[in-house]
Amino acid sequence: MAARVGLDRVGVIKAAAALSDAAGGREVSLVELAAQLGVRTPSLYHHVAGQDGLRRELALLGLRLARPRMMQC
Repeated sequence: MAARVGLDRVGVIKAAAALSDAAGGREVSLVELAAQLGVRTPSLYHHVAGQDGLRRELALLGLRLARPRMMQC
C-alpha cells in the first residue's frame, strides 16, 4: 500500500478524532486509523509517537476545541 500524498500530522489527528467520534468516543487504534487513511500502520509513526502519542494529540485537540467555550463562561 503506497503512502497517501499530502498526509500530515494534522490530517492524521483530524482523521483519528473523526473516527473516534463516529465510534462513540471510544479509543481508536493505530491499525484502525491506518486502514481508514489507506496507509500501513508503520507510516503513522512519521506523524504521531505511537498509540500514546495519538492519545496525547487527541487530548490536546480536545482542549483546543474546548478552550473558546470555557472562556465564554
